[in-house]
Amino acid sequence: MTNKKSKIIQLNIEDKAIAESIVNIQKASYRVEAEIIGTDKIPTLYDTRESIQKSEEVYIGYFEANELVAILSYKFEFGILDIHRLAVLPDHFKKGIACNLLKRAVESNPDAYKVIVATGSKNTPAIRLYEKLGFKIIRSFLVEDEVSISQLELEGNLNFRCDVYRSEEEVINLIIDFASVREDVNAVLLNGSRVNENVMKDRFQDYDVTCVVDNPSLYLANQGWIDHFGCPLIKQQNDFEVDGHKSFIFLIQFSDGNRLDINFIPLEKVHMRSEDTLEKVLYDPRQILGNLPLPSDVLYRTVKPSESEVLNCINNIMWCTTNVVKGICRQEFNYVKRMQEQIIRADLNKLMRWHIASEHNWTVNTGVFGKWMQSYLTTEEWESYIKSCQGQNYEEMWAVMLTMLDLVNYYGVKLTQSIGIEYPHKDEAGIREHVRSHEKYYRQICGK
Repeated sequence: MTNKKSKIIQLNIEDKAIAESIVNIQKASYRVEAEIIGTDKIPTLYDTRESIQKSEEVYIGYFEANELVAILSYKFEFGILDIHRLAVLPDHFKKGIACNLLKRAVESNPDAYKVIVATGSKNTPAIRLYEKLGFKIIRSFLVEDEVSISQLELEGNLNFRCDVYRSEEEVINLIIDFASVREDVNAVLLNGSRVNENVMKDRFQDYDVTCVVDNPSLYLANQGWIDHFGCPLIKQQNDFEVDGHKSFIFLIQFSDGNRLDINFIPLEKVHMRSEDTLEKVLYDPRQILGNLPLPSDVLYRTVKPSESEVLNCINNIMWCTTNVVKGICRQEFNYVKRMQEQIIRADLNKLMRWHIASEHNWTVNTGVFGKWMQSYLTTEEWESYIKSCQGQNYEEMWAVMLTMLDLVNYYGVKLTQSIGIEYPHKDEAGIREHVRSHEKYYRQICGK
């Protein structure tokens, strides 16, 4: 995916400056490949301005902020699109640029039924990219009796996306690469659900990363480092403090579906960071973090409440139910929805989470906002809870209110019994009568 500051255009290789830029990009890019495959016998490393200008290939270039940072050349004959060279400046690796150049070449030749390309057999990053896009290795051969080259083909459906979802291994490697090439990054930690063995892995888990750096403010002043991780769709930046020292966190959603929440804390404050039992060291060459215990969600488990916390929670639900009653009678829709969906539901969820934890000896983690509650409930229990989430009109709001009171009774009675206190049955009976009488009043004034 290209951004507003980038563009792909066909290059005029007769222009000396353009030809020189192509040569420079090729040298920088193919030197990296030479190191990977263990030989510098790559013909494009020895191109000159003159050889480029004599070429019969079509060249397209990727410009970022008016700078040519990548090129692709090809020939198209008999329905076959033959990619001759693909080079990206190393500082712009892993941004999806190579994919976008390939995509543009295909789109510019709609009559093509096959794309072919060749690269060093040991050039794993390039082969991995092509295979992700659907290319298949069809043969390998030796050049000059020592360099193994793999030829790949893409045939049939030539449409592909450049925001292909990256695996956890790929993203973790990106994070480690990010740290290893920056002298000011001292250590990197991975936090959260990605290191929680009790959580089933999926593609929607965030990468919660803590970077221990010399000067966090540098990452706020210059945010070009974000491009190392891909093409961002949207980002949010927030401030926080570590022992009075200002630090930053960036929440970034990338076009391939991955999300990175990365924060930066100063080296001298690393041991004052918030306690977290869900953390794993990704990078720590100087062992500044020491030996951390194995990740555990112990700090995230539901804590047994006090008797007063339970009773106050139930009391607040019943009290706010009277607010719902008057809101419906006044036909104050937004007021009622706020009471039911923000105030009462928050306490109902809390009550249910306490019940679930009490059934499991207070050793479970039901997730932020109780997002994993469903897995601990029966089908019938969950369906009852879902009924409490309705309420598109005032008729449904009356029903929702009673459903919520039913749930409070069901879970509240079980919970109070488990911790040895008395459930406020008298209060509930009074609130139910209050609801019934005012629903009757509402129907009278509305003519229903």
